[in-house]
Amino acid sequence: MQLRSSAESTRTSAVILSAIVVFGVSLRTAVAAQGWFYWDDLTLYAQARSFDSPSVELLLRNHDGHLMPGAWLIEWILATFAPLNWPVAVAVLALLQLSAAASVAWLSWVLCARAGSVAPWAALPLSLYLLTPLTLPSTTWLATAVNTMPLHAAIALTLAHCVLALRSRTPWRHLTIAALALSIGLLFSERALFAGPIVVAMLVCFCAASATLRSQFRAIARIAVVLAIPTVTWAGVYFATIGDPRTSAAGESTFELFTSGYLRSLLPTVAGGPWHWERWHPSPPWAEAPVAALVLGALAVVGIAIWTARRRVRDLVVWLPVVCYPVMPLLALALARSGPSATEEITQTLRHFSEVAVLAAAATAFLLSRPTPEKAHPLPRPIALSLGSAVAAAYLVSTAISTISYAHSWSEQPAREYFHTLREELTERAEQEEPILDQAVALDVLLPVVYPDNMLSRLIGGLDDVPEIGDWTTDPVLIDGEGTLIPSELMPLRATVPGTQPDCGVLVGPEGESIALDGPLLGRDWVVRFNYFADQAGTVSLALDGEEVEVPVQAGLSQLHVHVLGGGQELRVTPGGGINQLCVGRSEIGLLAAS
Repeated sequence: MQLRSSAESTRTSAVILSAIVVFGVSLRTAVAAQGWFYWDDLTLYAQARSFDSPSVELLLRNHDGHLMPGAWLIEWILATFAPLNWPVAVAVLALLQLSAAASVAWLSWVLCARAGSVAPWAALPLSLYLLTPLTLPSTTWLATAVNTMPLHAAIALTLAHCVLALRSRTPWRHLTIAALALSIGLLFSERALFAGPIVVAMLVCFCAASATLRSQFRAIARIAVVLAIPTVTWAGVYFATIGDPRTSAAGESTFELFTSGYLRSLLPTVAGGPWHWERWHPSPPWAEAPVAALVLGALAVVGIAIWTARRRVRDLVVWLPVVCYPVMPLLALALARSGPSATEEITQTLRHFSEVAVLAAAATAFLLSRPTPEKAHPLPRPIALSLGSAVAAAYLVSTAISTISYAHSWSEQPAREYFHTLREELTERAEQEEPILDQAVALDVLLPVVYPDNMLSRLIGGLDDVPEIGDWTTDPVLIDGEGTLIPSELMPLRATVPGTQPDCGVLVGPEGESIALDGPLLGRDWVVRFNYFADQAGTVSLALDGEEVEVPVQAGLSQLHVHVLGGGQELRVTPGGGINQLCVGRSEIGLLAAS
């Protein structure tokens, strides 16, 4: 009878945890769907689609100091089979969240297991993980989710199976699973290098709180050695591939990064904050908590400490890894991105230490699984229920405010409107089979600092219903900030010196000719309005003092607008493709402007 009751309790707990996972993932997926591809999504996509296959060169590619072959594989699959397809990207986000949420559910299950059954409050730490605003950016921004969601899953699974290894008389199966989970996490984010040490720290604190540290010391040491193998191995791969990730020495901003990370970023999330998010484009939302949210967060920390100490003072040690863990990613952030270009807001985006939510859920599950000591003085049940209900309601309201505020901020996506309008305009242009000159996208979509990933050819070149995007056209157009094609004309700054051949200008033979300009040009990107007469169809290569650009030409008299890079005082013209004689009229060089 007791076994049957235990089995029913286990099934009920499994159903409850599954329902919470589905609800939490659905909620965050709905928030994510409000957004679109943003900044790193577009740069990663542009880089991934430049590869025909997920080669080693792509998988080990350095992205701002990140080594993430698993994330690159996801990006390549999306870029190749569903380019700029937001519904498919949202589905991938949902799957990534589901893997992390299911892993945390398993961790809560393992930690709350009692005598063959699972305590009903295993749902609490899982709910805290799924609802905390700390994970909002990591679950809604694809470029971050491909790193952090596998990392969350890796930490949760590694810790869960290490706990099972401590309980088992045959621990190697669980240790193998733990090492495998950690290894997979390392493929998605180098921050998983911190996972092994923090899991060992959590185990030490669990055993210290349970007064079993001495008896479990050898087992924990064995776990540390097992987790060190993939960690040290991947650290070697990282430094061999990426090298020193520091862009500058730690500067005066280091202290501000730490204070901002703990006080303005983490603290308000303890109470469901930050309530308010700031944003400027192009930038992700960052937490801008009001003073009330900071105060409430501090009170929540004090309340958690009091609740823990009232049960057992030594249980406070369980929170030590949770509090200390952010030091590692914040220190890495300070070393890699410190200096005059670093801002405190980078920590307030919350994505650099969102795995704290997994550790907090684990600590909560462990404490809830512990029986109340006999000498403890719990509050009367009616008072405890009322107080618990009030705290839960306040936390839910607080997280709801933060989530709604974030969703509103995240829904502002200039790139979405820009590309939707642009695709419609280009579809009409494609029917004319007229190429379009390559150019940078709007500044509130991508800044020039990410060149060449901000160019149209890198982002949408070669897609269906998009005309050829390249270096030449007969009908130049510009794209405004809304993605609309607008007719344009050349604003000439220099021109070729007129030729002396009657009815021809400059006669260019098969060997080519350097035509002088009427003044020098600075090195940059220019547009040449190339006027010519060819004896037959073929190609012509044009160049300033930079690389040649080969363009097709037709027989007879015609005009092309050609994009070239460079400067100098002459234009080099070289016919090809069978052209024997080419006449070049006065050709102007300048910039395009709306007509």
